[in-house]
Amino acid sequence: MKAVIYARYSSDNQREESIDGQLRECMEYAKFNGIDVVNSYIDRALSARRISFRRSNNSRLYACNRGQGAVRESAANACQEQESPFAPQSRGRLPAHHKTFLRSLRCDNDWLTDSFPIPLAMVKSFLTKEPCDFPQDFSIENYSVCRREPTKFLHDGQKIDLGGRTLLVVHTPGHSPGHCCFFEPERGYLFSGDLIYKGKLDAFYPTTDPMQFMHSIKKVKKLPVKKILPGHHSLDVPVDLIEKIDLAFKQLYAQNKLHHGSGIFDFEEFSLHI
Repeated sequence: MKAVIYARYSSDNQREESIDGQLRECMEYAKFNGIDVVNSYIDRALSARRISFRRSNNSRLYACNRGQGAVRESAANACQEQESPFAPQSRGRLPAHHKTFLRSLRCDNDWLTDSFPIPLAMVKSFLTKEPCDFPQDFSIENYSVCRREPTKFLHDGQKIDLGGRTLLVVHTPGHSPGHCCFFEPERGYLFSGDLIYKGKLDAFYPTTDPMQFMHSIKKVKKLPVKKILPGHHSLDVPVDLIEKIDLAFKQLYAQNKLHHGSGIFDFEEFSLHI
């Protein structure tokens, strides 16, 4: 998708510098969502009355897809999140990538507190599809998806102090809206969850997003990873698997197959179900 950025400021209550902030946040949003920004337009509007504008009202990302114009609000459009229980414990305006992350957290929060998006019968079938050593008191008939009210939310870029070890939260949507990896900079360990492992990588559920999955792979590819610790299957995961998965996504994207219903694509050490 290609897009142009439209940034506006009112001379009554904003400075020229606010334009730079709008452009910066829109560029971050576009980069995160795989949008190719081809140009930007700055509107220096003169307001006849003093209005307390927020940048969230002034910045828009105009996306053009197949000749039709569609307006997508930039990450700057999120309202002040500091009063939200989803917000990180910090002061000041949230960065754009945090706001995008908060929207994803709300999706996962709804799953935990209200309704899980996948039917229970399907979840049970997945649990019993392959041999597994369940606890002796486990009963598939009595199984139900956990329902809990979250007490705290992590945010992208947050550092978690484990006492002598620090983990970095890396928001990697695609498998689910709020999916996260955790990176330990000191050792180069990547706890990759459902993003990277040997086996079938799923991005075919309605709750998944193949495009976001691809961009999340690109995101962790930039990290100095020395060891991958996945959430599934074998722990013997070579670091170059990130590069191989990235290449696979590139190929499918070039073939216009990066959308739901495309099928299962087998590669040497993994497969992609889209």
